[in-house]
Amino acid sequence: MAVRKCTSKDQEQVMEFLRRDPSFHLFLIGDIENHGFDQPFQEIWKETDNRGNVRSVLLRYENNFLPAAYGDFAKEEYARIIHEYEHAEQLTGKDRVVLELASATSHSFSRSRDFYFAELTGDNFQPEDFNQLPVRRATAADAERFFNLRSQIKEFQNSSSTPERWKSNIEKGNSRLYYIENEQREMIACAGTAAENEYSAMVVSVCTLPEYRGRGYASKLVSKLSFHLLEEGKTACLFYDNPEAGRIYQRLGYREIGIYKMMMKSKNSE
Repeated sequence: MAVRKCTSKDQEQVMEFLRRDPSFHLFLIGDIENHGFDQPFQEIWKETDNRGNVRSVLLRYENNFLPAAYGDFAKEEYARIIHEYEHAEQLTGKDRVVLELASATSHSFSRSRDFYFAELTGDNFQPEDFNQLPVRRATAADAERFFNLRSQIKEFQNSSSTPERWKSNIEKGNSRLYYIENEQREMIACAGTAAENEYSAMVVSVCTLPEYRGRGYASKLVSKLSFHLLEEGKTACLFYDNPEAGRIYQRLGYREIGIYKMMMKSKNSE
């Protein structure tokens, strides 16, 4: 078995490997499609067997490492790569793979969060009537308004994302946003996507200002967003750990397919 850093020449083989599970590997597929192999904030490694077939993949996006494997993989070699990158902060992906890699590293990834990972296909979709509300699609110029909304939601106040990044992703087509505004034209609820690629998109940033909750805004936003993704031939994916949110998604037809794990480096580790 051998592990080496990838170049653009490896893209077809790596993508073929990841497409065996395009929903769970959505972030890796999207990052490779959107950023390629020559960006300073992104690196990709692959493990191959004696015949040159890919056995596993590891992607670094900034300080986050995303492993992908279907069976045994070179976790000790990947652990060495992560150890050599002193700014490693997080491992994310399918729970089994992340746990095995975390156990092999010398970094202390002691904090973790588990999420239900769900996907929506056209056969299961049960849309709500989103035409009852004026749901609008945002442009890049709305990024600041969107962040003003998110800054008022507790769950998003520690996010590392920025208005500039969202603006860039909307302009490039890597993300989209739908929103509802009040009579004062203030954005009061939204839902968006991340890591959009040829096959799928991750539904993210579903939020409503506290004083406007209980009116069905979130479900109608996700319904319209999901409708357009499915219309384009993409699978809609999301993860959640909030049972109330889970009931909304399940009512629309989202089905749980596994556990998505995030493991973070402990704050006092070196």
